[in-house]
Amino acid sequence: MTSDDLMHRLRSYFRSRGMNARQVADAADVNWRTANRLLVGDMNLTLDSVRKFEAVVPKDFEAPLDASMPSSPCASEAA
Repeated sequence: MTSDDLMHRLRSYFRSRGMNARQVADAADVNWRTANRLLVGDMNLTLDSVRKFEAVVPKDFEAPLDASMPSSPCASEAA
């Protein structure tokens, strides 16, 4: 799995659950800015953060092949 595939999988999981940045942050035990960076597609995340996000996603979750995803939540929705 490439890093692009992994990030797509993570975003797909959280978006499929309708989670905003605050909810993702709480689930992964990261700050909401880090969660927001994941949701908006920022690939510049620490390995520790990526591992925390990955720990929340069930091992058997498969991201949709269709790369079109709903627009990401903005920071104002996370408050």
